[in-house]
Amino acid sequence: MTGGQPRVGVVGLGKMGRPIARHIAAKGFAVTGFDLDQAAAAASESDGVAIAGDLGDLLARTDILLVAVDTERAVRAVVEAAAASWSSESQASSAEKVAVILATITVTAMRELEQVAAGGFALLDGPLCKGEQAAEDGDLLILVGGETPTYERCRPVIECFSGDIYHLGGIGTGQAAKLVNNLILWTSISATSEGFWLAEQLGADLHVMREALLKSSGKTWALETWYRARDMPWAAKDMGMVLEEANRAGMSLPLSGVVHEVIKTVKQRGLPGSVRPSQS
Repeated sequence: MTGGQPRVGVVGLGKMGRPIARHIAAKGFAVTGFDLDQAAAAASESDGVAIAGDLGDLLARTDILLVAVDTERAVRAVVEAAAASWSSESQASSAEKVAVILATITVTAMRELEQVAAGGFALLDGPLCKGEQAAEDGDLLILVGGETPTYERCRPVIECFSGDIYHLGGIGTGQAAKLVNNLILWTSISATSEGFWLAEQLGADLHVMREALLKSSGKTWALETWYRARDMPWAAKDMGMVLEEANRAGMSLPLSGVVHEVIKTVKQRGLPGSVRPSQS
């Protein structure tokens, strides 16, 4: 601890991790970051974030670790490194350590990581919602899973970069809520895409149709933000995780299976037509 405040470490200083680290530093916390991409690390350093030489250096300077890497494999590697590093510290010191997983991974993986951390440090899942602009604005939605005392210990740090925080329950419940959010999102985008392709073939003015549907029962977040560019890099991955968890639970989610295939076509074809709001 430094001055009574926890020292914060951020692994992954990309589009989400960099603004998160910047907001925490701006609130007076001692923040250290690490990224394998030296350019990303240098950019974060210009924001006032200290940069660690390697992951081990970061862990030695951290009480609350925020894991903002982009794959489940990378998350697992960081948590395993934390388990190895923090186990060498005194029991009293390691008991105060927490790793918060900001990445979206499966519920099963999250609960497996809890076993990796068991007895050495605490773990929270805190996947991020609302995207890059919300990260820049410090207005992310955080879905938290984990023990209440651990959440309360980390809440002052999480509040630095969020507008809303919801504690869903035990480990994995934050990830569960994020998977459901993504399931609904990609389903909505898939349906909206197919609807626009149909309307385009039938000769409707897509711009006027969008304005009309925004005043009808077809109004959705996807329709409201239709003019935004959508690279959708995680769409198929997200739907794959939904189906993976459903399979483990012995559940049949036929609509999700269809969306998993449809979203691949949406990614390949892009948005139908050029639809932008009438006023900007």
